[in-house]
Amino acid sequence: MLSRTRELHTNLPHTKQRFGEGELSPEAVPVIVHGLSHLDADVRRRPTRCCARIPRRPRASASAG
Repeated sequence: MLSRTRELHTNLPHTKQRFGEGELSPEAVPVIVHGLSHLDADVRRRPTRCCARIPRRPRASASAG
């Protein structure tokens, strides 16, 4: 768990931000971290930059319903 947190903080900051904003489920984070773990640190940062450019889903308004 600690190594996953360290990896998010160090090499996947955009993924960490998306998780914190509720854009990624807790189940998705270990899959992402594990899937990128075999890559060099510089390469691991690239997908997270790519993901940061993906438009965010519109949030449902509290008054909608």
